[in-house]
Amino acid sequence: MVSIYDFNPTQTELMQIFSPLLTNQSKEEYLQGMTQESLYIDVAYLLWIRGQKRKAKYYLSKLDPQQRMDFLNSVNGF
Repeated sequence: MVSIYDFNPTQTELMQIFSPLLTNQSKEEYLQGMTQESLYIDVAYLLWIRGQKRKAKYYLSKLDPQQRMDFLNSVNGF
């Protein structure tokens, strides 16, 4: 399963993606119980904050239309 850890996130990026309280969780704790769709959303967000929107949209394309819309609304401040 593809996750943010395949993209070597920095500690700062982890803090942007997760609550500071969850930043210290291990990769195994993070992956436990996650669906591939949830992992794609996190990967897309990581890539989005890195400015790699084309790559982010690739992972968003793997989601259903409502999940894509929810993601885009959240990153665009709606």
